[in-house]
Amino acid sequence: MKICHFSDIHFRLSPGEMTLHEMLCAKRLFGGLNYFFRKKKFADDRKKFSLFRSYLNRESFDCLLFTGDFTSLGLTAELHAARKLFEPLLKGPDPLLFLAGNHDRYARDAGSSAFFDIFSDELDRWARPIVPGLMYPKAFALGNAMFFIQNTALPNGMPANASGSIPRRELDALCQALRSSCTNGKMSFILGHHGLSGAGSKLFPFLHGLNQAEELTAVIRQAGKAVYVHGHVHRSFIQEIVPGSAYAICAGSLTHQGRESFWKYELNAGKFTAWRGFFDGSEYRLESQPALSFQLNEFHQSEEMKCP
Repeated sequence: MKICHFSDIHFRLSPGEMTLHEMLCAKRLFGGLNYFFRKKKFADDRKKFSLFRSYLNRESFDCLLFTGDFTSLGLTAELHAARKLFEPLLKGPDPLLFLAGNHDRYARDAGSSAFFDIFSDELDRWARPIVPGLMYPKAFALGNAMFFIQNTALPNGMPANASGSIPRRELDALCQALRSSCTNGKMSFILGHHGLSGAGSKLFPFLHGLNQAEELTAVIRQAGKAVYVHGHVHRSFIQEIVPGSAYAICAGSLTHQGRESFWKYELNAGKFTAWRGFFDGSEYRLESQPALSFQLNEFHQSEEMKCP
């Protein structure tokens, strides 16, 4: 099984396409300044995405994982544009599992629900909610793998706060689902947007972490044979949770100039392998050697999982 993981495209609008009533909130005004100073970093977002789609067509993946931040400011027009650009992947024959990033649910206004309105017909196409009455987590089975989608992007009004959070009921449901998955011997992929670190850590900028990072890390540590895949930070890296069985992998940003990155994962003959991808200025490619590889049958759960 071949899986491609990418994140943080940040499709943008020109200032003339932005609507005044959506921009008139403190967080978007702050984000607009950030957009102004960083716009050159994402100037070729659409061109690069087109080149990336060419790479996907060449490789023929079995499953695609996108871990959020379709947009820059979560504007309704941005989300519609992102939906149109993603349409060939959304309507394609292979599973595309995706979730919102913090930029897609940027502020506590009507725009915070626009993501769900615009992508509503595709949210449950492949992965379905685990617990009746809860939108997340969602689950999807493919071959010898289970995929769990957990929303971590909750809107907030603080201009500089980009941290994420998981409601308690959803975290409990995810723990129970992972317990069942590891009991059945499947490899687990957990999709989130924010990384497994609290705000202010060495790995993440201040106010950019996941509030329930310690609890989620503990759950993944017990599950074993699990990879937490995320974005949010625009540099790709691997974070070891349990040597040889559990890791967190950040995709970085697909389009951030000078930092373009993605991952290819492969499950084959009881082995997990991860290759880092990059943009060479004209096309997306893979590094020649894998960045991570481990045998799936080496992990043996010693005791029953305990949810935090």
